[in-house]
Amino acid sequence: MVRTRQWGISAIAAAVAASGLLGAASPATAGTSSSDVTASEVTVTMQANGRAGMGTVALAAGELFSVTTTGSAKFGIGGTDTCVGTLWTTPDGARHDKDGAVCDEFHAPNQNAVLVRGATNGTVVGKIGDGPWFSIGADYTGAAPQAGILTLAYNDDVHSDNSGTYNATVRVGARAQATVFANFRMGVGTVSLEAGELFSVTASGSAKFGFGGTDTCAGTPWTAPDGSRHGDDGTRCADFHSPNPNGVLVPGAPNGTLVGKIGDGPWFAIGTDYIGTAPRTGILTLAYNDDSHDDNSGTYTANISTLP
Repeated sequence: MVRTRQWGISAIAAAVAASGLLGAASPATAGTSSSDVTASEVTVTMQANGRAGMGTVALAAGELFSVTTTGSAKFGIGGTDTCVGTLWTTPDGARHDKDGAVCDEFHAPNQNAVLVRGATNGTVVGKIGDGPWFSIGADYTGAAPQAGILTLAYNDDVHSDNSGTYNATVRVGARAQATVFANFRMGVGTVSLEAGELFSVTASGSAKFGFGGTDTCAGTPWTAPDGSRHGDDGTRCADFHSPNPNGVLVPGAPNGTLVGKIGDGPWFAIGTDYIGTAPRTGILTLAYNDDSHDDNSGTYTANISTLP
């Protein structure tokens, strides 16, 4: 059984629009693209006797999601040792006897057949696409390491003698995409964040900076969002730090690093893959780290995911 609920991010769009940062005409007005996706919530009922698991939602690489699970279930062989009466498990893998007292955790003797080795029988586990199974438990929040369907299952080596169900609520964060121009010092406004809100940024692309950008690098070097420099042939060169650190958005971070700030807060390094909690409320602005931006070229593409 699957139940879904969605809520829009009109407040986010309105806040960005009000800031004057939306639009597509120039770097000065470029903001979130038309690929913005609303947040969603899905509730599924997992059967403990289904080894293949239950497909839930499609996730993009780097997208934030959370899973909250309740319910009780039972597994077969080995399930009654040290427990009084008919035992049951909870999504975190804890075992309880008929009176609700917690019993010793149980690990299947055939660990090679368990979905997640080391996790107790009865733990909620998941996988994304064709990736490996991982522990989820009763309450999990993370960023998808790859794109694919999130599948949830009951951890065990043999499932046919299990019974019971867990109810899992999966929340997927809102998504937005932004183009960051290397020659625009003010950066690009993306989404509105609330203080304490979880957000992630994954970035790709290449750009070039001017003065000092060619030393020790073959040809015309380019940078990646993590600030690494590469020659024309792709060979990694030494990181470059501007001789004028007082003019760099984030002193200490290499030129070319993707950086960000929230509202009127300080700039901080983001790089290729970042996940964190907003320390304040405000628009997340992204930019190219440098002291002088006029002679830069190229763009980075940033995918932002938020989870209130």
